[in-house]
Amino acid sequence: MKSKHLIYIYFLLLIAEVLGEVILGLEQTPYGIWAFKPFLMPVLIYWYYRETKADSASHKIILAALFFSWWGDNFLMPGIFKTDINFLLGLGSFLIAHLMYLAAFLRTNIKARSILKSKPYLVIPFAGFGFGLISFLFKQNLPGFTEMSIPVVIYSAVIMLMVIAAIGRYGKVNPASYKWVLIGALSFMISDTVIALSRFTLMFEENMSLARVIIMPLYAVGQYLIIKGCALQEFKGEILNRQDANRIITI
Repeated sequence: MKSKHLIYIYFLLLIAEVLGEVILGLEQTPYGIWAFKPFLMPVLIYWYYRETKADSASHKIILAALFFSWWGDNFLMPGIFKTDINFLLGLGSFLIAHLMYLAAFLRTNIKARSILKSKPYLVIPFAGFGFGLISFLFKQNLPGFTEMSIPVVIYSAVIMLMVIAAIGRYGKVNPASYKWVLIGALSFMISDTVIALSRFTLMFEENMSLARVIIMPLYAVGQYLIIKGCALQEFKGEILNRQDANRIITI
């Protein structure tokens, strides 16, 4: 099977999963989600392994991030558990995934000078966004957030650090790699923000299905763009040859 066919399968699974989210909102039936969501990350894992052969520490870390994301997907599927344990397990799995991405981004050509050292003000918007989101959640004062405020604050801090680390790759990798990873990290961050707003505020109280339909495409596209960018990254200090780079870019 060609690599591009795997990506076609991935996005077909995503479309089917989103339709399952719509059906859940209309019929309260989660079977469409159960049928398709568990296969999203395995397809990406297989695609990334084929593209990189996982023959560097950074590639292995990325694969670990996808593996823990798969656990997060499973724990956050509706109807699996009757209590909030699914949210905590999912949060913990994605926390580890973000830490893996953070570690991989920080390993990128560590000898090169980071743009964050010359332009530290680039951190301010993301630090402000994270602080503003947490402040807003505290102001809502809903019992669900009060009980989980500490893990949510830790999770929010880690994902902001992950996005900042993605920014720090500037000038250390080829432009295509930098662009895709940063867009993917931002998409992942927005997806998690919508999860927080849907769970700990009343913003989506009357239309939770809308929140789910927003969350999944942002999440799935974000994951794909991150690993696409990482596959285009400098490998063992050398830029991928033009033929390989063009092949990955077009997928």
